Amino acid sequence: MMQIIDASRLLANPPPPIEWALQNVLPIGTIGDIFGPPGDGKSSLTLDFAIAVASGAGKWFGLPCLAGPVVLLGGERSGVAAFSRDLHRSVRARQLVPGMLIVPQDAHGECPPLLAWDKKADCWDITSWGDEITEWLKSIRPALIIIDTLISAATGANIIDQPQQYALGATIRRWAKKLGQPTVLTVSHTNQASAQQELAWRLHYLSRAGGNGLPGALRWAAGVSRISASDALCVQLNLCEKMRESRFIAFGVSKNNEMPRACWNNETPALFELKADGGLLLVADGNEVSQKLRQAATDKTDAKKKKTGVVPFGRGNDHEHNKYLQAKNGGYSDDAEW
Repeated sequence: MMQIIDASRLLANPPPPIEWALQNVLPIGTIGDIFGPPGDGKSSLTLDFAIAVASGAGKWFGLPCLAGPVVLLGGERSGVAAFSRDLHRSVRARQLVPGMLIVPQDAHGECPPLLAWDKKADCWDITSWGDEITEWLKSIRPALIIIDTLISAATGANIIDQPQQYALGATIRRWAKKLGQPTVLTVSHTNQASAQQELAWRLHYLSRAGGNGLPGALRWAAGVSRISASDALCVQLNLCEKMRESRFIAFGVSKNNEMPRACWNNETPALFELKADGGLLLVADGNEVSQKLRQAATDKTDAKKKKTGVVPFGRGNDHEHNKYLQAKNGGYSDDAEW
């Protein structure tokens, strides 16, 4: 049945407020994609967010977030033992209660593909496992579903076939609608050629292979990328020395059609430390990164005027900054000198 939307009627009343899964970053009910090169921390980041939601913590690195059951579909971990180790490394996971963070598997201990590409019909079909999972999800009504990784959940996927990828995104949207519109995040890989680009470009959805395919069908996309010594923020945040002990990753939203610009975006991302023991800590949020970028630009301009070297960007009061980080990390800190 046809429905007509009259723009004048919409303008006659205030727009409905956005309900947030993660304040000013991720709206509730979003069907989105988190992308990045293999091994750059996508799974670690999404698992930490999933634990925050499932534990009912109410905040994730200082930002209010939703609470409720979370289902992880797929996953690149080698098995239950690896997943157990990941959970034990997380302080947040100790607050979990039964039934709040669930990973479904078949009789062989695997999570088969949910979707399959039908070459003859030129469309995506839900597999028998996908049908079983769909009925189960309807019964538990999760707040958040994470599909990691998308290419393992959709057999026959060709990441550079843009029409096929667009159809995949549209199929996932229809599937989520049947489930009552939970927040669904897929995890996928970028084109590796983009790894040499600047950070803001690596976090942009067009750096994803077939960037106009799946993201074209979705309303939200966020990138994850490892920080390298060549990135300007590495020097500005004094991370070079600490890279010997930890990895640092950036996370930012580059597509957000249904909301104002995200506070963590591809140009001013949040920066996290992936510690050697698997822990995740916030180093700087998007607001602080924005301030440092503005200050760095000012320093560069002033230095050019004075015809001297670039003025080093200082950290200010280390004690106060450490208190700031502890607050953003929910009180968690290794008490190491930052």
